Amino acid sequence: MSWREASTNRRTPRARRSKRRLESLLLLTLLLGLLQVAPTAIAQTSGNTPALALHLPWEGAVRTPGWTEVQVSLTAGDAPWQGELVITDRQQQLTYRQAINLPAAGRQSLRLPLYIAEPGIFTLQLLIPDGAVAATQRLTPRHTPTQARFCVVVDALEQLAPGSENGCDSSLLLANLESLPETAMAWDTIDVLILREVATSALTPAHREALWAWLNLGGQLTLVEGPGTAQTLAGLPPELKEAAQQLSAGMTHAIGVGELARVSPEFTAGTGWLGDWHDRPVPAASILSAQLPFNTITPTGDALMQVPRAQIPQLSLLLALLPIYALLIGPGAWWLARRLQRPQLAWLFIPSGILLAALVIWLGITGVVAGAFPLTHEIAVIIGNQSGAPARVLQTTALFAPRARNLTWNTELAPRPFLGYADTMTSMTDFYSSRPFPAQVAWEGAGGRIAVAQPPGPLTWASEGLMRLPEIEVHTALTRESGRTLLSGSLSSEIELQEVTLIFEDGAHRVSIAESVQAGAPVDIALPLEAVEAFEVVYTPFCANLGAGNFYPAIATPMKIAPTTSKTAGQCYLTASTPGVPFPAPDSGAKRIEESCLILALPCPTLEGGGIPLLPQLDFESAGYGWLDENGWINLADATPVTLRYTPLQALPEGTELTDARVTIYLEGIEPLPQFSLEAWDWQAGLWLPQASPTAGAPLVLEARLVRAVLDPTRGMRLRLTSQHNDYVTFDLNVILETQTTP
Repeated sequence: MSWREASTNRRTPRARRSKRRLESLLLLTLLLGLLQVAPTAIAQTSGNTPALALHLPWEGAVRTPGWTEVQVSLTAGDAPWQGELVITDRQQQLTYRQAINLPAAGRQSLRLPLYIAEPGIFTLQLLIPDGAVAATQRLTPRHTPTQARFCVVVDALEQLAPGSENGCDSSLLLANLESLPETAMAWDTIDVLILREVATSALTPAHREALWAWLNLGGQLTLVEGPGTAQTLAGLPPELKEAAQQLSAGMTHAIGVGELARVSPEFTAGTGWLGDWHDRPVPAASILSAQLPFNTITPTGDALMQVPRAQIPQLSLLLALLPIYALLIGPGAWWLARRLQRPQLAWLFIPSGILLAALVIWLGITGVVAGAFPLTHEIAVIIGNQSGAPARVLQTTALFAPRARNLTWNTELAPRPFLGYADTMTSMTDFYSSRPFPAQVAWEGAGGRIAVAQPPGPLTWASEGLMRLPEIEVHTALTRESGRTLLSGSLSSEIELQEVTLIFEDGAHRVSIAESVQAGAPVDIALPLEAVEAFEVVYTPFCANLGAGNFYPAIATPMKIAPTTSKTAGQCYLTASTPGVPFPAPDSGAKRIEESCLILALPCPTLEGGGIPLLPQLDFESAGYGWLDENGWINLADATPVTLRYTPLQALPEGTELTDARVTIYLEGIEPLPQFSLEAWDWQAGLWLPQASPTAGAPLVLEARLVRAVLDPTRGMRLRLTSQHNDYVTFDLNVILETQTTP
């Protein structure tokens, strides 16, 4: 045996012992690691996690921006389970939370409203109390175009499927009512609902309220006759059931802005018998017109940021006070002590001066800011159309808390984000509408609690829901008296109204009915038609209180309303301010500014005997000294020609030809009647056509061929007036259009 072999043999037992120690150490480390991760692994993989079922209504279709409803069903195992359900919206940096407490073998069903501002990534998770994830599912909503008509059929027989012949861009067939959303705002996704052979007794009270509100605000509901009609009617809202029972097959009935129809099935090819919605506006996506989505009816960020904010004193002001403070504390205290011949008083004057200066600075900073923050500005937009029916409410809250690090406030409605904030680091007035801010929303019953950590500046948040529309009765009509057209009628309200305005269907023509209406005190309406004013829609606010006064610029709420091309009766809108919002948030601060905008849809007033009035305004090419006074009277100062343009009060459908039309021009004046010549502008030939002047007893009538030449459906009619002498004259020309329009 060599020396090398002997040495190797001597080291072998020691190496073996070291190897065993190393293996034991590795095994111990592995066991400790398993013990460390075991609770988490068990929590994620054990059978104790509730079974999770997730569903979105309308097969996930959502009009963006808009609402959907997350329908969650949880079923516990043999052991009780506590935890939290969390929905994360990564695009908007929002987290929605709902506490879960299930007994053993218990079951819980949740219907959670979720506002989707834009397509993004949404995740639902179940968390155990220590924050570990027990289950995860992705939400996959589908974007539906705002202007596409979406039809839904609930048919137990699963046979109907309306298509393009009915005017539907897409349709959905359901076998039962279970998946219909209880969140009223989630019904904005659909336009037409067809019920056939379905037991509506399965509808919950929340379902009935949402259905009734959707129909009142523009939905189209069709009931298909059959052996199961009785069960289809049985569970409908009481008012809807009563209206349906009074209809027979083939009849329709207007309910608010929406429509209820009953039809009989026809066993022929196609589904044309169900109805035709080609020429009707898309109702659920638009409360005013096919170009104004309902969810955009809210004050802009600029309007919300007009909260009277208390400013923190600037550093330059404090630096300017510093020399004064130094003089008072040093030479000032010495001079006062010497003047009193008591030098020892300096020991009292100096600390007293310091305390006094500290008190002044503290009051200057905290007395203005801390005593008034968080400042809260709440604006509620309330939209309805039938007294006592559910109305949609959009309440927007602006919060300003410059010294807060954590903000928490409650809302009684369904919370949804209103993106944007004012950046206090750059400007106190610039509003960044595209920037989200991280927030936590905890669902609590009918509302939610919103919490924001490290707020970047003044924040805005919105909430939506339903409220009962106050009892408001409005009756209006256009009447003719002594050659003039008057807006006549009455108005009464159970609540106080201010700045009551009637807006016609085109959005441009509006008339102020009353500055204020006291609760329970009817107001008679008798206004000359000339009181109606024409506005540039883009630059005028929809509600007066949201566009004028101390807190809003004139262009704060540019509510563009496009003329409708529907052949149905036009819808007008009564707008008014009401004192205070209906759902104040009690936790959001000491100082609050509250305003409400009420929008009530109602049929437009029509002229007794038929016809459409034309409203005058001074033409931009007009020369001479002529004008329209506040009562609509035409004033001519001399014999220089004055040109007026008359436009229809009601918007005429574009691309139509005027057939069998007649324009009648009535004259009213003060005796003696003025003598003037009248010319009408021929839009086709580009020249003035002389016309006979009307008289008090003989109005001027223009027949069909001439009407087509001088009246343009969109630009109106131009009349040139020339007084036959140089004396000042005042008179009125009422112009009425009588026509049938055909595309």
